[in-house]
Amino acid sequence: MFVVSANFKVSQWELLNRLSERVGEMEQRLHADGSLPVVTVATCNRVEMYGDSAAGAASLARVIEIFSEVLDVPESELFQQLFVATGVDAIEHLHRMTSGLEAIAVGESEVGGQVRRAYTSSIQAGRISPRLRRAFDDALRVNRDLRRLEPHKDTNLVALALDLIPDTSSLHQLLVIGTGEFARTVHQRMHQFGVHEQWNFSTSGRRVSLPFPSHRVEAADLPAVLGQVDIVIAATGAEKPVITRAMIDQLEAGGGRVPVLIDLAVTQDIDVAIDAKHPVIRLEQLARNMAASPSETHAKYVRMRAELLAHRMEVSEAGHAS
Repeated sequence: MFVVSANFKVSQWELLNRLSERVGEMEQRLHADGSLPVVTVATCNRVEMYGDSAAGAASLARVIEIFSEVLDVPESELFQQLFVATGVDAIEHLHRMTSGLEAIAVGESEVGGQVRRAYTSSIQAGRISPRLRRAFDDALRVNRDLRRLEPHKDTNLVALALDLIPDTSSLHQLLVIGTGEFARTVHQRMHQFGVHEQWNFSTSGRRVSLPFPSHRVEAADLPAVLGQVDIVIAATGAEKPVITRAMIDQLEAGGGRVPVLIDLAVTQDIDVAIDAKHPVIRLEQLARNMAASPSETHAKYVRMRAELLAHRMEVSEAGHAS
């Protein structure tokens, strides 16, 4: 088993931005090669490919080659921005990532769900192997075990962003940009925080399904809604900025108040030109201010489980060979 990972710890944000836009193309190239078992996990701050094949090193080399081709970056340069591991180290990384130990908000619970969806998608597409099944099943079990062993502090990207706001008592009206699973989570976490008047804008036109009332925003109404809300949290990963400098300039020219702006998308949903006038809380800033490190108990347990699974795989393979 191996993993090739571009993530916020080792990769530049510009590279992560380009990768997040090209995950589909990378998977198409892999599938064109045949039935190479690979599970792709793509989140707001990482793109990882976990693989397993009889070819071993050859399949790993092909995945790295595809990273290089899609990004148009020589492999010699790309290695400086990738985490590559095999065997027990790859299993340990999968366990740590699934349990949220590699997240910006250490222990973030949403990561396990993202991994499960990626794993399920690979099963449904027939792009899985027995070894990968064992590794992902075990990683999901480890995630559950860790939360019983020593519960994480309930932290997440939204909470980390709110910690950077001097006064959150004035936040009563929220606009979320995006309708994916992460955007839905943002809505729900802010509702739990006490922000019950919520709007949603979708770049794709889809509706977000929430267990409480919210307002849907049409594109033509977006500038007006900006002047009504106290906080905007963007999480779409759109190719172009959704909130532009021109919108903010127009809002100020009309005497409006600029809301708190939080951009949790690698691809910059909120125009970087706005930062010159109004600070925007961005994912890169949260990564620099990581709230915590995994506990020693969690780290030791994950390593032990990875070594145990690697040993079981070796024993199983030796039994089949004999």
